[in-house]
Amino acid sequence: MKIHTKKTLAMLVVITVSTQTTLPSNDSHQEPIHHHSSPPINVPSIVDGTPFGINGHEIRKLIFILREVEKLMFGVPDPITKVKIGKYKFQNMHHCVASLAEFEIESHYIAKEDKQELKLLLKHITDEFIKIATPFIEQARGVKTITLGFMKEWSEKHHRENSLILNWTKEKDGHEFDSFRRDIDSFENLYQFCQDLTGFLSDLIQSCPRAWQQFLELQKKKK
Repeated sequence: MKIHTKKTLAMLVVITVSTQTTLPSNDSHQEPIHHHSSPPINVPSIVDGTPFGINGHEIRKLIFILREVEKLMFGVPDPITKVKIGKYKFQNMHHCVASLAEFEIESHYIAKEDKQELKLLLKHITDEFIKIATPFIEQARGVKTITLGFMKEWSEKHHRENSLILNWTKEKDGHEFDSFRRDIDSFENLYQFCQDLTGFLSDLIQSCPRAWQQFLELQKKKK
């Protein structure tokens, strides 16, 4: 589903923030909040909490990736005001992927120099995204069939059958980001991709109760 208007983008941002999984900070041991608006993925017991499946260590990696991608999407809290500020500068203003997508969609005319700056900024952010997401791709590489099954189930439950995240597992090992670089040609597409990925990761984490408990135990040992 494409984002076509400023109003639609704003609504998607609100929905994304309001339905995010409540994940623990480094010293928190709270349980995840299960949202009825976010149907869980059917993760079999041979995968949840097993050494070669999704365990506490893998949950830690997924949480890190989810948080870092959300920083790209919405920015990071200002240390004083606590208001989220975009990590990227454009036209002497702080921007995040969401605000850049909004600018891209709403601007009827973009000057040539601004187009070039946006193009370079898009490449910079996609390169940053690839660094963040590489651990997830490496983790999924050995179980592509299972991962694709989870992604397909998620996309069907959320009516996102055409989501670009499904293209990842169709690529050959070592070339997973080829389709990403090809498909992400605008901030609108990047925002939608990030939204789908964070939604999938949130649901996957919530769907692995045994792995989640293992993660909480790991957190306790760190104290």
